[in-house]
Amino acid sequence: MKEILILKDALRVPLSQLSLEDQLSKLLVTNVNSTDPNLIVIDGLDECASLGRVCQLIEWIRKNKSPFRFLLTSRPEPEIRRRMGGGYGVQTFSLTESKEDIRKFFIEQLENVWPKQQRSEDGGPLQWPSADLLAALVEQSEGLFVYAATAVRYIGEECSPQKRLKDVLKLHKGLDYLYVQVIEEAKKWDYFDIVMGSIMYLRYPLGIDDLSRILLALNEHLTSPDIRIALRRCHSILVIPNDNSEIKPQHASLRDFLTDQSRSETLFQAPAICHGQLMFGCLSAITRAFIDGTCAPEYAVLSWYYHAGFFLSTGGAGEGLQEMKDRSQELFNLFMKIDLNWVKLWMTEALLLAGVPYLRGNFLTKVCDPQF
Repeated sequence: MKEILILKDALRVPLSQLSLEDQLSKLLVTNVNSTDPNLIVIDGLDECASLGRVCQLIEWIRKNKSPFRFLLTSRPEPEIRRRMGGGYGVQTFSLTESKEDIRKFFIEQLENVWPKQQRSEDGGPLQWPSADLLAALVEQSEGLFVYAATAVRYIGEECSPQKRLKDVLKLHKGLDYLYVQVIEEAKKWDYFDIVMGSIMYLRYPLGIDDLSRILLALNEHLTSPDIRIALRRCHSILVIPNDNSEIKPQHASLRDFLTDQSRSETLFQAPAICHGQLMFGCLSAITRAFIDGTCAPEYAVLSWYYHAGFFLSTGGAGEGLQEMKDRSQELFNLFMKIDLNWVKLWMTEALLLAGVPYLRGNFLTKVCDPQF
């Protein structure tokens, strides 16, 4: 995609180099001819990484006229509330209102999980869940639809919905405890941590077949069927298609949970280890392809350096070295010797294996240049 250029002070300046205010003015005022009231919805302001940029956005919306109307949603964070001020259509919704919607959601979805006719054949209760169980489930959701959706998928994952519902109700309130319940069950399967950690830190989502081509370097048993077995208890938290479509979290909060050690504790997926195993898998896949005379996986070619960057920047602290060694002795050995010179040496050897004459000339000279 070509970068947008605009005229500023008689110079053509990339849009990305302008201030946030100038970018918004050019995109949402100057270059918009329509006078119709178009609507822009921005959900979850409180989840944005930069609170300062969020406040800038709110200030710009308040001070500038635009053909757009804005609908902003956020938890009531103090600084965001202060910036919104009064008189700008700020409306607060209570959890009581969302809980009523969640109650209706549970009634409808759990009926699909265990229909009345099936309950009758199974000797189950006429009304399920009971009013008391339903009230407890709604209370436990804390007004979060992502909790409700995850709980329903978890309850319907096995052939014993009554037991699964009881398991959910034994947990404390909140989504994190539900994630712990699901993941601790799933961890019983071989290679779960390798597969789940890779999914959390992939540069972009992959299908199971494509993921297998990367992870086979870590263990020969990580074929596509093996990956499906490793994730067999994760359908409530992951989208796992039957074909090679993308495998990804059902909700972004899963990645937030597993990559924040203060929340996930012993279930934490350490970035150094996960980026390291993905880097190792990518480099191995490219090397295998050169040797076999086949095409290397696109993901490996495009993303090995992405994982290498994170691996080198976070791995130096030495955290989790024993876990890395437990997962893969080869990955551990690589960690102990890798540096920038090693990467350049690998590139030189791998490219030479491709047998392309040009690589022995100008490009190889450039690769070996200390300034490269």
